Amino acid sequence: MQNENDSNTRMKKHILLLCLLMAFVPVNAQIPSITIRGLQYNLDRFQIVTPVNPRPVEQKAASELQKYLEKISGIRLNIADDGAKMKTCEFVIGRSIRVPESIDILKVQPDLLDQLDTFVNQAKWYGVKSVHEGGLSVDDYAVEVRRFFRVAYTSHLALGKPYTTTAPPAVKYSADGPGSLTDGKRGSTNYNVLWQGWEGEDFEAVVDLGKITEFNFVSAEFLQDLNSWIFYPETIGIFVSADGIKYSEAAVFDQAVDPAKKLFINEAGKTIGLTRARYVKFQARGIKTCPEWHIGHGGKGWVFVDEIIVDKR
Repeated sequence: MQNENDSNTRMKKHILLLCLLMAFVPVNAQIPSITIRGLQYNLDRFQIVTPVNPRPVEQKAASELQKYLEKISGIRLNIADDGAKMKTCEFVIGRSIRVPESIDILKVQPDLLDQLDTFVNQAKWYGVKSVHEGGLSVDDYAVEVRRFFRVAYTSHLALGKPYTTTAPPAVKYSADGPGSLTDGKRGSTNYNVLWQGWEGEDFEAVVDLGKITEFNFVSAEFLQDLNSWIFYPETIGIFVSADGIKYSEAAVFDQAVDPAKKLFINEAGKTIGLTRARYVKFQARGIKTCPEWHIGHGGKGWVFVDEIIVDKR
C-alpha cells in the first residue's frame, strides 16, 4: 500500500509540474490555448495518452489531468491508449511506445556513479567482505549496480504489449501488476522490486504484438538467488503464431543451474531466423522442488521474471 501511495504522490507531482509549466492564454473566447516553453497550442488539438495496459496509478493520473484541464479551460480532452491514432499534440502518461526516444532521456545521474565509487572505496578501506544478503563481494556488488544502471529500461517490440500467463504470479511478488513483464523496466538483485515470482511451477506467457510483426530475437530475464530458493530455469522454449492458435517452434534449449553461482541475473533467449508473427509464447521450465544439494531440500522452488523481450536486432 505504501508503494502505491508513493506512486500516486509522484504522479500527482508530475501533473502539478506539468500544469505549472503551462500558462493558459485566451486567444479567443472559444478555444483556450496553452503556452509550453514559449510556444502556443490550441488545447482542442490535444489528447491524453496512456499505455495499452495502464497501471491503476497511470489511469488515475490521466483521469485527474483530464478533470483539471476541463475545470480550468472548459475543454474535456479524450483519453486514449498507445493503440489510438496520434493527434498533433498529446499529454503522454507513463511509458509510451509513442516516445521510443524516451530511453535516451533515462540516464543515470553522474553523481550516482561517483557515489557508488566512493562507497566501494570506503567499503574496501574498512575491510568489508560482503555488502549484500546474497553474499556479494564489494567488487561484485559494484558490477551488479552498474549492470542495473545500464539496462534499467529497455525499449523493444513487445514494449507495452498485452500478454497472458498460464498462472498468475504470487500476490506478494507481482511487481507493478498486469503489464509488468512488458513495461521495459528491469530488476536488480532485490527480488522485491520489479520482479514477478511463481512458486513450485513453470513459467509460460503469451505476448500479443497486436499485428503481424517481423523480429528475430526473443528472450526473458531471470533471477537466481539460491538463498531465497529462486532458481534459474533449466529449459527455455520459444514458439510463434500468426493466429494465437497454431504455434510453431522457434527455439528450445537447455540451461544448467549452477549451484556455485548463488546470486545472478541473466537474460535467457535466442536469436532466431527472421520471423513474422503476432503471438509469441515463452516457456521456462525449471526446478519446482529444491534439490538435495540445496538448503531448502524438498521445499518449493521459485522462478522470477522481470521482462519478456521481443526484438529485431
